[in-house]
Amino acid sequence: MGVKMFELIVILFVVWCIYCFATGKFKPENQAKNKEELREALKKLFPQTAVKTETDSIKKLNPSNQDYVIHYEDFKQNFSFRTITINRLYKENRHWYVDAYCHSAGDDRTFRVDRIQSLVTEKNNFTLTNTNEILSYLKKYF
Repeated sequence: MGVKMFELIVILFVVWCIYCFATGKFKPENQAKNKEELREALKKLFPQTAVKTETDSIKKLNPSNQDYVIHYEDFKQNFSFRTITINRLYKENRHWYVDAYCHSAGDDRTFRVDRIQSLVTEKNNFTLTNTNEILSYLKKYF
């Protein structure tokens, strides 16, 4: 029974891979389109917040004692919204990480910065959706 289940899982995985490559889900232009759709969805989800792109306006924020809402994609490509309180920012093996208390999980967690799709400040109604801007903001204040 266990071998049959394993074979079925392998077959389903292969079919899924073929489907994804045949439909172009892994092509960069489709990923860019998906990110743009995500930005639009975030604007609808957080209508009171404006999506900012100017680095100068980032510097005006005071992040101390502030909670953030992040839209995060884990290594399995699962998306989730999490409310976090950032403890520190650090670089390890070419990647930047944030150690934070995750209110959603009720425990400390580590998040890879390049997997944060958006960062929303709850106090200042400020949203960042560009990885470089998110990293610049975090470097400035943490």
